[in-house]
Amino acid sequence: EPVTKTLHLEHNDFSPFAMEVLQKAVKDVLSSVALDNQNRVIAFILVEDIANPFTPNLSRYPKMRPVFALLEALDKPFMKNKTFFTGKIAHFWLAAVAEEYMGHGMFTELDDATIQMAANKGFDFAYADFTNPISEKITRQFKIIKLCNKSHYDNFMLENKKPFKDLEGDAAAYIAAIRPGVKLESLSSCYTIES
Repeated sequence: EPVTKTLHLEHNDFSPFAMEVLQKAVKDVLSSVALDNQNRVIAFILVEDIANPFTPNLSRYPKMRPVFALLEALDKPFMKNKTFFTGKIAHFWLAAVAEEYMGHGMFTELDDATIQMAANKGFDFAYADFTNPISEKITRQFKIIKLCNKSHYDNFMLENKKPFKDLEGDAAAYIAAIRPGVKLESLSSCYTIES
């Protein structure tokens, strides 16, 4: 992942976060995992109900603070002052494919299955953050989709520093209708506005 590579995160910097995320994913039962013939994980997509988001414990993985600050800034225009209803918007927020399986349609196939699973559980929309331009290409499959926000890495500031100044490109967030007949106009029925 370009963002984590730029921060030079080591396994020990990332593993406490990974354990917390996996524990939540198992409880949520919205994510998908692909295994090879030896039962090794070769791809995954982590999904949560946007009404019940993962809350990072940054004291356990402080080097990841810039990543979460970037995602918070990226999501702010869509999330600001909203209380989301349970079971309406699936948040697709973390995905990976093993390097040797990249370029073979693995991500597209797993993403399609995960979207279908979320739609079958009653979710009308998928919200997704993309910090990798390769993953962002998946948005082409949607007929009803809207770009919510885009943030150029070299413009992102955290405590008067640019943690991603050497990273080209940008992060993006989208909302897409995933169930037949659902229109973006009905998105406002998925949340209340806080005053």
